[in-house]
This record gives sequence, structure tokens and C-alpha cells, in this order.
Amino acid sequence: MTAFFVVGLGAYTRLSDAGLGCPDWPKCYGNWIVQLNSTQPSLSFTALEKAWIEMLHRYLAGMFSCTVMGLNIWHYRHMRHQHWLLNLALLTISFQALFGMWTVTWKLHPLAVMPHLLGGMSITCLLYISYLQVQQQARTTVPRCLSITIHVLLFATILQIGLGGWTSANYAQLICPDFPTCQGQWWPDMSFSDGFRLPAIGPNYAGGIFNGPGRIAIHMTHRLTAYLISAVMLVLLRLAYKYQQQLSANIQQQVMICAGLLGIQITLGILNIHWQVAWYIALAHNLTALALLLSLIKLSMSSTSIKHAIDHAG
Repeated sequence: MTAFFVVGLGAYTRLSDAGLGCPDWPKCYGNWIVQLNSTQPSLSFTALEKAWIEMLHRYLAGMFSCTVMGLNIWHYRHMRHQHWLLNLALLTISFQALFGMWTVTWKLHPLAVMPHLLGGMSITCLLYISYLQVQQQARTTVPRCLSITIHVLLFATILQIGLGGWTSANYAQLICPDFPTCQGQWWPDMSFSDGFRLPAIGPNYAGGIFNGPGRIAIHMTHRLTAYLISAVMLVLLRLAYKYQQQLSANIQQQVMICAGLLGIQITLGILNIHWQVAWYIALAHNLTALALLLSLIKLSMSSTSIKHAIDHAG
């Protein structure tokens, strides 16, 4: 739950344009506690607010890191062995701190911002998988075609979250102000070479520096992948209905939860476009993506495939 909150606060920091609220790292204007008179002339109240949002995110992330470290130590002392998922989470936290620093020192460079956004979700997933393993949840056998569809959906969702991070890091959310068309066209002028190139380190990337066709390519790729995920989810629902007699109530419930979360996520994505990325909608869009990912992970870990003769039936 704490990891979920840290991810949400990180998303809010980004959405409130507070990513450079502190121009230095790990301190803020040379102080551990943000003060109005940290600079001469004194900070404006807007600048002070952004600095506090950024520092609160750093404080909470630091406390969360200490909690994970304490959990790892506790596990080793009581279980007498290392938990590789907790170790991996700690290693990811170390890289997360580095990308947090580079986000500031590289002035919101997309190759720092996107990994930093994804790092928080990765840590949350690792801790959640660790929790599910400790719970030793029983695995249910499902038809092989259903298992494959679940894993395809999980992979596509991970890819889509990465694309969402790249969209946010390059400020491409607002380049298409309409839906389902983009700038009034079904296939607008776009440049994938510009949208997915590796930008140089040095410029200030606040507000983004990619050209219009490049940002359109990023935005449209994110949309098209959402269509793909929706199609795969429909296949999953169709298979769950077809094999409902062979599936446990728990598996059926988890499939419906995933479908419901995807429906909410798509709705939030459309509202993001029509309402010009209102911060509360965008924040819900980020957190729902994480909830969907965690739900798919649980569904994947709860099921194991078997090849039924019915798979080959007409």
C-alpha cells in the first residue's frame, strides 16, 4: 500500500510540474527543509509549493526504501536465507534513486523521467509478487489457450505502461485534443523516427522539445496499443465464457476484475484527452494502470495451463 502511495505521489509530482521544483539533489536549494528564504530574492509561493511537493516525494521515498531494507533484514534473521525478490527490489530502489537524481540533474530528460516513472511500478510489482509467494496461493489449472492469452495480455500491458511513460516524459498527452481521431484525422501526419529517437542530454526538457509529428507518433502508438490490449481482453473474456465450467470461481472473478480495470483505464484515457489532462484524471489513469498490472500478475500466478482435448475441438 505504501508503494502504491509513493507511485501516486511521484505521478502527482510530475503532473503538478514539480519535477524541477528543486533544482538540486538530494537537497533542495541547498537545504534539507525547504524555506521561503532559501534564495535571494525569496521563493515565490508557487515555487515554494512545487519545492515542497518534490521534497515530500523524496522524504516518503526515502522512508519507503528504509522500510524495504528493514523487511529484507527481518526476513533474513527469521528465515535464515535471502529472499531474491526483496533483494531485487532493493537493487531496483538503488537505480530508482539514481534516476530520481538524473531526472533533476538532466533537467527532465525523457531517458531519466521514463525509467523513474516505471521504476516505482516495478518495485511495487516485485513486492506484490513476494507477497503472493508468501501467501502460497493455490494455482488453478486452466486451458492452455487461456493461459497464453493471460500472458500475452500481461506483456502487452507492460509494453503499454512503458509507452505511457514515454508519452508523459515527452509531453505528448495533449498533442491529440480529440478522440477517436487525432487533430481531426484518423491517420495524422506523424514521424516515428522523431518520436522514438534518443534525445541528447543537456537541454531543459520541461514541456518537451520533440516536434509535432514526433509527439503525434508517440501518442498514436499509445492509442493503438490500447486498442490491441482491448482486443486481447475480449479474447480472454470469450475464452473465460467458453471454459467457464472448467474454471474456478476465483479465476473467473479475477478475469472480471482485470476487465473492469481495463474498462476504467480506457475511460480515464479518453477523459484525459477531452478534459486536457486534468491532474486528478491523469493521476487516476496512472494508478489504475498499476492496479491492472498487479491484477494481471495475480491472475498469471493463480493459473497454470493444461492442454485439454477440448482445445482442439471445433
